[in-house]
Amino acid sequence: MNAAAVLPVVLLVAMLAITASRTAAPIGAQVPGKQLLEIPVGFVFRALGQRTNVIAILAVLAIGSGTIGERWISPGLFLFTIVALLALLLLPARYRFTTEGVSPDRARFIAWSDLTGWSATGNVIELRDQGRLARARLYVTGRDGEAVRQVVTRFLGAPRAR
Repeated sequence: MNAAAVLPVVLLVAMLAITASRTAAPIGAQVPGKQLLEIPVGFVFRALGQRTNVIAILAVLAIGSGTIGERWISPGLFLFTIVALLALLLLPARYRFTTEGVSPDRARFIAWSDLTGWSATGNVIELRDQGRLARARLYVTGRDGEAVRQVVTRFLGAPRAR
């Protein structure tokens, strides 16, 4: 197998690994504290949470499948990537809130003390910090959204405008 055939495989597997790091991390983040609330995340909201990764993978597939220039992604690799991406998006996810902080995905836990505020717009609750490392965007609806707002208000105070 030559280098030209290996590079697309390496690129797409690396992109899938980055996507998987949030949904199927081999070692989940420790979630300290007493659990207060656990919210399942629906498929559409899981896809929204991964939108940057999904768009990047789809762009590489579109370019590499010959829509622009030569084809450098084989049909088999194209199909494998689509199936793997869908499988990652279908994995169940949940937001976990404890007395110590929030786990927005399997790979992260953010302490309440690392957050400086929050805001809510429609179905999106954005938790903010001074930098960008502890920032999280949560997608919730209906009763779940109200429960999340109550817990976040308890630890971070009233929401602030963006």
